[in-house]
Amino acid sequence: APNNAILAVTGNISFEEAVELTEKWFGTIERRDIEPRNLPAEPVQKSARFQEVSRSVPLDSITKVYHMCRRMDKEYHCFDLLSDILSNGRSSRLFQRLVICRSSAASDVYKRQLFMIKGKVNKGISLEEADRAIVEELRRLGENEVSAYELQKVVNKFESNDLFSNINYLNKATN
Repeated sequence: APNNAILAVTGNISFEEAVELTEKWFGTIERRDIEPRNLPAEPVQKSARFQEVSRSVPLDSITKVYHMCRRMDKEYHCFDLLSDILSNGRSSRLFQRLVICRSSAASDVYKRQLFMIKGKVNKGISLEEADRAIVEELRRLGENEVSAYELQKVVNKFESNDLFSNINYLNKATN
């Protein structure tokens, strides 16, 4: 429904022409009542939960998920930034401290208030060792300030990715 839609227009087109074409193609679509999304909140967790699944695959993997704030909370962007500090690029903390020595790892922020760290564990490294290494890195992150240099690297990478992602019209409209 038009009252629950976003239209992005990019390219060599004037505002007036964009409005005219929008009204031509979408103007007859009626407004509708839209049920608000009511995503259930995760229950409060009192302790860690574990699940181990065994399959015949070349490498073990580990996934750790933590609760975090909602998408519209001001702290959300801090988690997004922490995710980049931990795992965005070859100079990130998890890459430097875990990948080279132990495993490949990544972290990400999800809309359902989850902060996820996952990785493939190299042969000869137990899941317990990988878990301890991740927990240790999170402990370091919590106890020590992020250096101005490390923060600037993440900001520079974001700005570079943002700039290059807007080179073509489709990406610009999507962004």
